Amino acid sequence: MLPVTRFLCLASLGVNVLVFMDLVHPHKLVFIRELVTQRYEIWRIFTTFFLGSGDFRYVLELVTLYVIAEHLESGPFARSSADFAWQLILVGTALITACLPLNTFTLTHPFLVALTFFSSAIASPRAQISLMGMFDVPVKYTPYIIVGVDILMNGLAAVVHGIVGLVVGYLWWFTMWAGRRPMLQSLSRAPAWLRSLV
Repeated sequence: MLPVTRFLCLASLGVNVLVFMDLVHPHKLVFIRELVTQRYEIWRIFTTFFLGSGDFRYVLELVTLYVIAEHLESGPFARSSADFAWQLILVGTALITACLPLNTFTLTHPFLVALTFFSSAIASPRAQISLMGMFDVPVKYTPYIIVGVDILMNGLAAVVHGIVGLVVGYLWWFTMWAGRRPMLQSLSRAPAWLRSLV
């Protein structure tokens, strides 16, 4: 398994195993701005991206995280795992910033939607994905299908987090990858300290 993919999956498993085994209450892991800024519980910045749904949907979230991260790290980020890690840090920062006014406690879903959007935006226009083995749809529609399922399962109020993920995923693609000279291409390269770690 590739290093960033391995880190993401193990972080997700680690956080959720602690919760599933009742070793840590989920409230200790969610993002609450006041606890981060006033009590310096900085781990919440990290754990908010990995705390799963708490039911069978967590398995789908973990599989989605693995498949997309592995696809990206072995494809467009082949031999540049540090750049992938750096761009994920930037995406996470953007998600936290965008969700501050929404008082979002967990960012797992917006993070997965952003990853899905980015992955679908750089995929081949002819790429197809099978939905539950019943029918194939173009990969470029996958993030919108996820948001549509959110509406059906959780109502319109819950769809806001998916839309935040769509917007951040779009900005990630547009500013760092789209066109001949993306606007923030220089920012897409990992700093030296991160290159030495990955």
